Amino acid sequence: MREAITLDRIANSIIQRRKKFDNFILVEGSHDRLFFLKFKNNNSQIEITFGWEKLIAIIKLLKDRNFDKVIGIIDKDLRDIIPENSNLDDEVILTDDHDINVLCLEQSFNTIFNSYCSLDKVEKFKDEKKTECLKEYTHNLLKPLSYLKILNKREGLHLCFKANDQHKKNIDYSKFIDKNKYELIALEKLVETITNYSRGRTKEKLIANEIILNKLKIIIKNEDYENSKLNCGHDFGEVICLGLKKVLGTKEVESEAFLKENILAYEWNNFITTDLYKKIRVLENKCKTNYLRE
Repeated sequence: MREAITLDRIANSIIQRRKKFDNFILVEGSHDRLFFLKFKNNNSQIEITFGWEKLIAIIKLLKDRNFDKVIGIIDKDLRDIIPENSNLDDEVILTDDHDINVLCLEQSFNTIFNSYCSLDKVEKFKDEKKTECLKEYTHNLLKPLSYLKILNKREGLHLCFKANDQHKKNIDYSKFIDKNKYELIALEKLVETITNYSRGRTKEKLIANEIILNKLKIIIKNEDYENSKLNCGHDFGEVICLGLKKVLGTKEVESEAFLKENILAYEWNNFITTDLYKKIRVLENKCKTNYLRE
C-alpha cells in the first residue's frame, strides 16, 4: 500500500491545500508525525512520506514548482558513523540522534519504564548484572545488532532488518536475546537470526554466516560510538518490551505503545535544546513562516 503512494500524489496534495495551511512539515513515519503534532504551529500541516528517500524527492518536486513553505525531517540513522552523499536541500533537517524515538527515549524512558516494570524484579536484575541503568544496559544489548547493520551498509551484505509491504513479519528478537535472562544469547545466534530473516527478502546471495560473524567481531572490538547515534529506537522498543514480559516486569506491553508513550511524555523544554529545534527556527526566519508553536 505504501509503495503505491507516489511522489506526485503527495506533492499534488500539498499544492492543492497550500491555501488552507501556512506551511507543511514532511516526516518519514507515524511516530515522527506524533512527535510534531505536539509542537507544530496550529496552521502547519504534517505529511507522512513513508521513507526518507521519498521525502527528499518530494521536497525537490515542490521546489521545482516554486513552493517553499515546506520542510522535511529525516532520521539521522547511521550518518554520523557512515556519512552519506545524499545532497540534502537546506529544507531537509536531520534528527540530533539516530531517530525521533531515540531522542524521546533519552528523556522519557525512566518515566514510562517505571510505569510497566516490577521494582523488585528490576532491583534483583541490577544486582545480578551489576548495572545501575536499565536504559544503558538495553543499549549495550543492542550494540551487536547495530554493528551488524554498519557492517551490512559498508560491505553491501544484502541483509534485511525490518518488515516491508511484501514481508510484514518483524525480526524475532527472542532468537538472539534470552527472554528469561535478558541477555545476548550469542553473536552466532544474532547472525543466524538476521541471515535467516533476510532469506526470501532479498534476491541476492548471502555470504556464509561464519564470514559475517568474523567481520562483526572485528567491528565490535575496534569501534565504539555513542548509544544515541548507534542504536535504532524501534530496536530499543522491541528489546526493552521483551525484557518487560518476564525478567523486568509483570505485564506485557507492545513496543509500538511503549515508544508512543515516550513520545507523548517528551516535553517542550527538552525539544528547544535540540539542534533540530534550532535549525527549524532558522528556516522559519528565512521563509517568514512558523512551523512550530511559540
